[in-house]
Amino acid sequence: NGFPVVDNLVDQRLVGYLSRTELIRAVSIAQEQSFSSASIVSLVPDETTLDSQLIEIAEQGSPEALNFSKYLDSYVPVVFEDTSVFQVYGLFCKLGIRYCCVQTGGKLRGVISKKDMIAYLDVSEEIVQNYFV
Repeated sequence: NGFPVVDNLVDQRLVGYLSRTELIRAVSIAQEQSFSSASIVSLVPDETTLDSQLIEIAEQGSPEALNFSKYLDSYVPVVFEDTSVFQVYGLFCKLGIRYCCVQTGGKLRGVISKKDMIAYLDVSEEIVQNYFV
């Protein structure tokens, strides 16, 4: 449960993954520090990669930017659009990962979760218990 993070909306290069738990933690800390809901949130360590639209908003007197990059997991399991279902299944089994991101030409195309894979394969309960529990 989480969210892939890309560098910007045009290039859509994957820079990391933010788990739901880490996002909740980061928001809680920000609320304790009295940041408003209008604050700009940066998920990448280098602020020079922020979209020009966000920079314009910041220059118009937006509250202080929040840097959530320390909550970002930069190790993201990645497969490509032409990766076979069996190879993806093998990654879930061998690495014990819960999700992997799908890329094409360096752009993020989607996320496959372990749960999605189980539903897609419609595997027997025995296989599910042996490999995914």
